[in-house]
Amino acid sequence: MIVAVAADTVHQLTPIQKAMFKSMTKSLSIPHFGFSDEIHLDVTSKWRRDLNTHLKSLPPGRWPFQKISYMPIFLKAFSEALKEYPILNAQLVQPESGNPHLLFRASHNIGIAMDTPQGYCFVLLFGVPHWELMLY
Repeated sequence: MIVAVAADTVHQLTPIQKAMFKSMTKSLSIPHFGFSDEIHLDVTSKWRRDLNTHLKSLPPGRWPFQKISYMPIFLKAFSEALKEYPILNAQLVQPESGNPHLLFRASHNIGIAMDTPQGYCFVLLFGVPHWELMLY
């Protein structure tokens, strides 16, 4: 039995794919850190639920939203963790002359990547430690 094999096809990149390709290629020069762990969010879930109940009880227009997602909670928690472990936000600098050294960043710029039907989108949030939770 002979099975026909589909031929490869070439497609032009969409504007989002072009931007994604450019930023991902550039990101290859940046050291990356990955971490995985299991956390229990029982207390966080209850706090978020209570906060959302409180938000619904406020007069309309007090905040430009009616409920809060987990994202701002995670961002604030991550920023607080970076304060406790600043080496995770440091950069290794290799000067042309002299010894390499670590540059500890004063602020936390946190990036979030999202897989969308149009391709990966990346958002970089600057100065996260200075943000209020309700302003995320």
